[in-house]
Amino acid sequence: MESKKFDFRRYKDCLRDKAFDSINATRSNDGFFDDDYSYYSIMDPFLLDIEKIRNSKSFRRLFYKTHVFSFPDNIYVRNRGFHTEDVVSVATTIASVCGLNVNLAAAGAHGHDLGHMPFSHLGEEFMSDKLKMNFHHAIYGAIICGKIERNRQGLNLCKETLGAIINHSRANGELIISEELPQEYTVVMLADKIAYTFSDLNDVLLLGYLKKEFFPKEVFSLGQNQREMVMNCIYALCVESASKGKISFSCSDVAQTFKFIRDFMYKNVYYKLDRDGIREEQISYLDGVFSGLLKIGLDKIQALTFISLMTDLEIKFLFLRFSGDENDFPGINEIKKMIPIDIFDNPPFHKEEDFCEY
Repeated sequence: MESKKFDFRRYKDCLRDKAFDSINATRSNDGFFDDDYSYYSIMDPFLLDIEKIRNSKSFRRLFYKTHVFSFPDNIYVRNRGFHTEDVVSVATTIASVCGLNVNLAAAGAHGHDLGHMPFSHLGEEFMSDKLKMNFHHAIYGAIICGKIERNRQGLNLCKETLGAIINHSRANGELIISEELPQEYTVVMLADKIAYTFSDLNDVLLLGYLKKEFFPKEVFSLGQNQREMVMNCIYALCVESASKGKISFSCSDVAQTFKFIRDFMYKNVYYKLDRDGIREEQISYLDGVFSGLLKIGLDKIQALTFISLMTDLEIKFLFLRFSGDENDFPGINEIKKMIPIDIFDNPPFHKEEDFCEY
């Protein structure tokens, strides 16, 4: 379906009365003075949050962390950072058409994956195993923003931005969200799903992991390329949302087809990759680094915090160092130079529960 056939003008500002008013934004620490730049006081609070996130160390690390495929040879295969940019694009388009708060949607989209581990969901499973509790990247993203960034002072984001980050993830679950929460939260959540479903399909084909003939015809019924598929979903979402008076994407034929495609991707791509031999190698990297950090004197929480802040390449590099000759074995002083904050003398966490306190 050609995107030029979509007449978004009919649905422009259909949910304007549901938009979150920036004047009601609240900072996570009202008494915290951010910077010495006076223009901050006149900026839209969510636009300021976008600037803070984009300038954060955790945001820059996203471009060196796995989205689905690790260490791809093809530069066009997405990493976690490029996925984030895809989500921002979809979320701001939906919010703009529907008349919602574009800056809040953009802030939530920019920050939604800040809590991801190296090697993505595999790293998340590794953390859960070591902590003996459910570790979740959405919650950890808010914790990074509040406890780790800016040398443990935090970014002092708006509570609404943190809310969008915490509420964005559904894994393979139902795409619903409380109607009591801002509509922009649902926008970010759905934008994430629309973005990754079609970009991951694109990457699977680009890498030759699966051939186009493997997929049922329904997968390409929404368009012959990623752009057409995404735009078709955005248009159907806006039409349905206008009809229901809230952000909604479940009733239309397009929404049902999208659900079919997303379910297909989980069963035939994501779950299959979880059993791939490459995943075993990545687990060995994480285990090796964890063991090495304990060996040089870090406690469990320090080691896991350190791992959570590393990129894929840093994990692999440190694994090789720990696996090498004892003369090349990194010491605590060398390790300290690799981390952006001081977690050794002033750790941001003191017990396992601190990782999921939100």
